[in-house]
Amino acid sequence: MKHWIAAIFATMLAVNSFADNHEPDWAVKIGDGVSQTVHFCKLTNGATMEDIAKLDVQAIKWLDEERLRLGIDILTPVFDTFSDYDYISLQWATWNEWGTFWSKISESAEGQAVMDSYSSVEDCKVMVASVFPIMRKPEVIEDLNKVSTVEWCSRKEGVSSDQLSAKHLEIAAAIKDDTSVIWWGVGYPQIGAQDKDLPGDFYHYMSYTDYAGLAASKHKVANEEGWRMLQDYYTSYADCNGQVAVSVNTVRQR
Repeated sequence: MKHWIAAIFATMLAVNSFADNHEPDWAVKIGDGVSQTVHFCKLTNGATMEDIAKLDVQAIKWLDEERLRLGIDILTPVFDTFSDYDYISLQWATWNEWGTFWSKISESAEGQAVMDSYSSVEDCKVMVASVFPIMRKPEVIEDLNKVSTVEWCSRKEGVSSDQLSAKHLEIAAAIKDDTSVIWWGVGYPQIGAQDKDLPGDFYHYMSYTDYAGLAASKHKVANEEGWRMLQDYYTSYADCNGQVAVSVNTVRQR
């Protein structure tokens, strides 16, 4: 479960409609949390991702008919030495929307049928988290195919939550002009995961338009003094276990 969870949060929690001025209609304000329901899945009975894609079409049709605001991303591991899942289905919404969705699923025969249709082709474990956006750019919505990294961390002894949050905002201000990073949030597990399952107390999730963007960010760390900021964070604020990377395909926008 640790390695499944470690790869999870490669996903975008931004909200996905545009206003007339082409500015995103974000789900929440910076600093407010949104829900992520994460399905860590292994394919069974000879099923393929093509089978999952066909089921996703039926699920999305039902969501559209019920006018439920729920975004869905499909994540596949790329750089994760210990991944023991085939893919991750990530559903994200505001917490109010999350409640509406699960109420509808539990009360609707059609919704139950949609959920049950997946059981013959995959075996999944599920958890729910709150993720708090720190910085975001419109590209996170415009690009349906993205790359994300995840890093699990725990606060160092003597560091308060307020001190940690202030440090995150300081880093966000320092990298706001970095065009390679299009989204960064910090997530905290809420439901479905116990402490023994988790590699840390919270996780960083950063997204990039593509692998060139990820490479540009790593170049800044290695060759343009970016490592100093990371060293300060790791030395004084949090113990972290290293990044994993996943490819992200958005199949339904919120």
